[in-house]
Amino acid sequence: MAGQALGLELGGLSQEDREFEATRQFVRFAGETVKNALQAPQGLDPHAIATGAATEAAHQYAPGLLDVGMRPGKHGTGRWIRRGNTILVFGV
Repeated sequence: MAGQALGLELGGLSQEDREFEATRQFVRFAGETVKNALQAPQGLDPHAIATGAATEAAHQYAPGLLDVGMRPGKHGTGRWIRRGNTILVFGV
């Protein structure tokens, strides 16, 4: 399932190889997201930076995520708060 969300075709691979490839692709996606966020101009809304950085990275490394809800504006608006190590998302 993770492989599909990351846009990978993993048929014919063992379960272990599928997990490895999905993990490797996610690490690429996460690294590109961070790189994109660090290149964003200062002073922008952090949520906009994070969304834009992840969306841009998804086009290259995780196109399947764009089909499962990462498209900006698809779900309206929402808000989040952090409580310790937990992030609570509201209105999504």
